[in-house]
Amino acid sequence: MKTIWFVPLALVAFTIAAAPAGAQDKIDKDALARWGGAWAIDCKDAKSKRVTLYDDRIVYEGAGKTVIASKPQNATSWLGNSAPENYVTTLLGDLGNDKQVALSVYTDAKGEYMIVDGDDPAMKLSVEQAQNAPHYRHCVTAAKPAGSAATTPAPEGKPAETAAQAGETLPSPPEMLANDPAFKSAYMKALGRYSKEPWLTELTGPSAPTTKVTVDGIEYTAINCCKPHDCADNTMVAFYSAAKKKVYGKVVVAQKSALIGNPPPAVAKEIGALWFKQFKSNP
Repeated sequence: MKTIWFVPLALVAFTIAAAPAGAQDKIDKDALARWGGAWAIDCKDAKSKRVTLYDDRIVYEGAGKTVIASKPQNATSWLGNSAPENYVTTLLGDLGNDKQVALSVYTDAKGEYMIVDGDDPAMKLSVEQAQNAPHYRHCVTAAKPAGSAATTPAPEGKPAETAAQAGETLPSPPEMLANDPAFKSAYMKALGRYSKEPWLTELTGPSAPTTKVTVDGIEYTAINCCKPHDCADNTMVAFYSAAKKKVYGKVVVAQKSALIGNPPPAVAKEIGALWFKQFKSNP
């Protein structure tokens, strides 16, 4: 049996608690680009346990309970100098009162997976349980890591990846709602009859990192989100043009889909492609 190295959180609780005052409350952009978004035991099962890494928090959902940890960190040396060969890193989150969440990333023949542990009873693993802990796989494709910022010219009519998409950390969907009145106004207008859906008006559900794309010479901020505990049947993708103050998108509510904002044909096509990539092209 392959051994998974496991460090009881109680033995290392001082790691985050001892961080210097003023330490960053957001994870570094490279880690977010590589591991940001939702991970689940079964991405296609809406009831599956899942964990979502945002730039400023880690959200665990399972067995009817949600656990939120703040101040995410990428702790590459979590297992020290004698870590197993298939170990990649551990992503830590702060639960307060010297309690943590630890998402340890490993690799196997299928790619990367997480072992999820935390000091909250909903997440806690014993050393014995960790040996056979379920593997969480990445449910959505994260933004490209920094270092791949060179832009490849796109065919005419296709979205071109911008420098912001490749490296810059962009605000999450709820941050855009809270901090960008122009976006909020355009988004709510585009939602129309779907504004009665709380998960769509709040955008606090699982999502992949915000990116930017260019379609027919116009730059859009691309966001996505799904309904907490029901990602299989309720999803959305939206493109926001700050220059035009317009939001276009696709929403799926109870498996019924519709375009919002009356997008131009080229934009509608790319919205559909991004929606498929985010919510149907699961590992």
